[in-house]
Amino acid sequence: MRTNPKIYWGLGVILLLVFLFYPWTFTAAPEMRVLILDENGNVAPGAVVQEKWEYKRIGSQEHREVFRAGKDGYAIFPKQTDRIPLIILIPSIAREIVHLPHGYGYGSVFTIFAYGKDQFVWAYIPLSSYEPIPRELRLKRQDEIRFPNDGKWP
Repeated sequence: MRTNPKIYWGLGVILLLVFLFYPWTFTAAPEMRVLILDENGNVAPGAVVQEKWEYKRIGSQEHREVFRAGKDGYAIFPKQTDRIPLIILIPSIAREIVHLPHGYGYGSVFTIFAYGKDQFVWAYIPLSSYEPIPRELRLKRQDEIRFPNDGKWP
């Protein structure tokens, strides 16, 4: 007895849909351990630190977390992941290829911010998945005020 080829096609379509709609896990920001230094190059225990991360794609949003460096001056940032179905990721990749000069961006993008006791003392490091993770971040006096909590100083 011969089986109907429509059954195989139907199973193939179902498997393809499951593959496209399954939310795969992607790393938006790796786990990091960064030493925070003040303006003079000394360890800055308790410095306010912030991590912003996003796995750029169509419809993505930036996330952030604010906390303090430890007594030893190290800020430990946990690994951040995002679950994305391929049905959303494929058009994002295509958009990046077609509109490359416009710089839409695609993939893992994250930024580390650190803030001193003075509102004019801060620094940041923009990163992506293909760049090496810095070992330290030194605070600098800036010309503008930067707040970690939407305008409220901690």
